[in-house]
Amino acid sequence: TIRNYVETQGTPEEKEDYKQMNLLDFD
Repeated sequence: TIRNYVETQGTPEEKEDYKQMNLLDFD
């Protein structure tokens, strides 16, 4: 999944961007 990719391969900036776009997924 994209989330799995971001968490394993993403840069800190990408992780922050992803969290901002998917806050509900991190509830």
